[in-house]
Amino acid sequence: MTRDIFSSEPEKIELDYDLPLDKPTAKEVAASYRPDNFVLNLKAVPEPTVEIFLDQLPAFKGKDDANFVFMIARGKVYRYYVVPFSEVVPLLQWVPMSQEKRPRWKLYIVPGRHRLVGRKGKELRNVDLSRYYNPPIKK
Repeated sequence: MTRDIFSSEPEKIELDYDLPLDKPTAKEVAASYRPDNFVLNLKAVPEPTVEIFLDQLPAFKGKDDANFVFMIARGKVYRYYVVPFSEVVPLLQWVPMSQEKRPRWKLYIVPGRHRLVGRKGKELRNVDLSRYYNPPIKK
């Protein structure tokens, strides 16, 4: 299958992982985790990109039980990870932050292997997300 690399249509990309959930909807699950957690909605592409901007994090300072919630949806199906900040922070400390006007970190999720990956030049580090995959929703 060939695809235009400049296309913004992730729906045409074949995934090598499953999106097993459809109820409750991804929107309802994401809403249930806000405002106490950092919820990111990601595009369902082979390797979803996670961009965390420096100015987004102060709202969660001092919240010891806050989590990163990575929602990966495609149409009505989805999967998600609820990862404690303490698991992601060492990766953020290691990965270089961009030098843009609005600094950010860029990480990647490899859903087929349940990994959150950081890149620094040719070096890679990752966090195993398998135990944080589709946890039961707390009501």
